[in-house]
Parts: sequence; C-alpha cells; structure tokens
Amino acid sequence: MNKKRIIIISILVILAVVLILWISGIIPKQIARISATNYLKNNFPKMQLEYVDIEWSSSMGGYLIRFKDEKDEIYGFLMNNKYFPISLGQGLVGFEEKYREMYGEENNMAATIKAVVVKVNENDLLAMGTENETGLYSIGLKNTDNLEFKMGQEILVYFNGDIMDSYPGQLGSVGKIEIIKEDSNVQIPDDIIRFCYNSKDNVTITIAELSNSGITLNIKDTNDLPYNYSHSYIINKKIKNENYTGVGKQIGENTNNSTAGFTRNRNRIYMGRIR
Repeated sequence: MNKKRIIIISILVILAVVLILWISGIIPKQIARISATNYLKNNFPKMQLEYVDIEWSSSMGGYLIRFKDEKDEIYGFLMNNKYFPISLGQGLVGFEEKYREMYGEENNMAATIKAVVVKVNENDLLAMGTENETGLYSIGLKNTDNLEFKMGQEILVYFNGDIMDSYPGQLGSVGKIEIIKEDSNVQIPDDIIRFCYNSKDNVTITIAELSNSGITLNIKDTNDLPYNYSHSYIINKKIKNENYTGVGKQIGENTNNSTAGFTRNRNRIYMGRIR
C-alpha cells in the first residue's frame, strides 16, 4: 500500500514540476526552438542557420526566436501560441522572399568575384579581376544601394556565376556589390586603362605626303594614354579595268584618283574598278 502511494505521489510531483516548467515558459521555449529549427531545416535547406536565442514577447503574443547565418546576419521569427508554439508566424514571409532571392531559380548570389574598379559608367562598372589582371568585366549597377564607386576601389561582386564570352566579359545577374577597400593595392595596367578611357574620336589622321614609294601621316592623339599604332600600311592605286571599253557617253573626267564613267544600254553606268 505504501509503495503504491509513493508511486502516486511521485507521479503527482513530476506532473507538478512539468506544469510549473510549462507555465513558466521553459518547456514552451524548447518546443518553439525544436519546431523552428526543424521547419527551417526542412524548408530552407541551403541556409546554414544557427540558433541564437528566444524570448517571450507580450506585445506580439508569441515567442520571438532568432537565428544567424554563416555571415552572422540575424533572422527573427514569431512562434505563435504561448503554451504550444509549433508554428512560425510574423517574419516568415520576409525571410521566404530573401531565401528565394538568394537561392531561387535565378540565384544572383551563387558566385563571387573580386575586382578593381577601372571606370564608372551610368549603368555599369568596368572592373579588372584581382586574380586575373588581364580580365576586364562589365558589371551592371542595379542593386548597389546607392554606393558611390570610383576608380581604384577593390570590390566584391555577388552574381549568378554566368560570364558572357566577350571582352569585356559581361557578368550575369548581379545580386550585390560590396566595397572591400577604398584604394586597392592592385595596380591597373596601362593597356586596361587605355581600353577603357581611350577613344578613336580623340584621334585625327591626315596624309602629309603620298608618293609611289610611301606615305607620310600626321597623327594627332589627345587621349591621356596614346594609342599603340601599327607601322604597316597598304597603298592601293586605282587603274582602269582591262575589260572596260569606254563605250557610250562619258560621265565625269579621269583624275589621278578616279576613272570617268560611261553610259551604254538604258543609261547604265560602268565604272572603273580598284585593282
């Protein structure tokens, strides 16, 4: 009889302790933590989230639980119901949108590349990769959070991993651009600067002298870094076509640089050709 009574008393004590722990919120907090952890793991598997803390919010009527990712960015959610919090509430929608942005079908945060800003245009940057100093990239400026870019900054670009086979290589969908250093230690080669800033509109070429043996050119280049010029030229001389008969009415006159045309059969014009 005494043994049975001891068992009953023990059960009542255990139930009392459980009730106290439940009412005080200790057990509900553990239920909320387990439920939230499992939900995030099952529905957002690509994010490695770590539990931070949990506390009761009387103003929101639930438990506010927080997690952090590998970059220590904090995400908070509300676990509904004071005594049996097994469902996520407020804060979940915003997290789902961020997850789709980062890990959706078009994941524009899948890859990163470090680069040095060479030129800032209205809608894009021209930047040189720090690991491949001959690589020049065109980077769209859609999601830059009003950052002010300038030549010489070292940046970290998050994008979807696609690079068009062109020069400059065009990065695919850009998710974010971070400024790592205001002044990079990586030097930008003259060839890269020349490509980005030089323009053929700043170059004028005139013929100073032309003879049967050669040509002399006057080149005026107002670019900050002069173009690299080739010194190989081909001089073409215009001569009359061997099969050109000159039948019909002559149009124009023969000059040193051109041959007159003639009309024949329905006023068609036959011109000399360049050989």
